[in-house]
Amino acid sequence: MMTPQDLTPEPGLSFVRGGEGRGKTRLLAPLAAQAAAKGRSVWLEQPADARHDAVLARDWLAQRQGERWSPAVAAALVEALALAEHLDKPLYMLSAGSRRKLGLVGAAASGAALTLLETP
Repeated sequence: MMTPQDLTPEPGLSFVRGGEGRGKTRLLAPLAAQAAAKGRSVWLEQPADARHDAVLARDWLAQRQGERWSPAVAAALVEALALAEHLDKPLYMLSAGSRRKLGLVGAAASGAALTLLETP
């Protein structure tokens, strides 16, 4: 079985796949920690997580704004992905697709050197 220490994310696109219960989700947090330990900025957020259900979409994004955050990118993607009408709703009111879109807005606007997405 592969461990996070066996992987070193490099620039570009990497895809991790496998069947249900094979450890794909458990792999992401250690990869994020490994990259952060090397001084890389990392985006690993999951707006579909139930612990975010009561948070307004607008607040969810605001809570994730770091020093590299691009308001212009976020605004452009909110418009392009038709999320403006959903920003004042709690996340539990958003469809799975809208929650994924919100995560993509955050990932793109974050300015992170490494983006880890867990989504079907």
